[in-house]
Amino acid sequence: MSFEVQEPAGERWDLALQLLREGQSVTWQHVCLRPEPERLLVEAVSSWQSGVTEKRARDDLIRARDLFTGLLARDDNLREIVGSRAIRYELVIDYGNGSVLAATLVGDDVRIEGL
Repeated sequence: MSFEVQEPAGERWDLALQLLREGQSVTWQHVCLRPEPERLLVEAVSSWQSGVTEKRARDDLIRARDLFTGLLARDDNLREIVGSRAIRYELVIDYGNGSVLAATLVGDDVRIEGL
């Protein structure tokens, strides 16, 4: 479960940043940020549940990467939280009662995971 925020501004965003600092997950625009000690997972949450193709995965992952890098570029507090952590982009299929890793983005290469 993650804390959802609609806009990356205001009191709710400040709370989201505090939660990230504490190691909790935050979701914004179908992108879930999951801090880990050595890295930050940026998960693209897909609304489709079957038929993973490289094109669909690439589109979702690129959209998540673009949203995150845009946010990172304009938010000093988020950059401070991310710090020197590696960033990993994952596509997750959310079934409501669980989720499955569908693909990862490494550079510009999409790696489809075992579904």
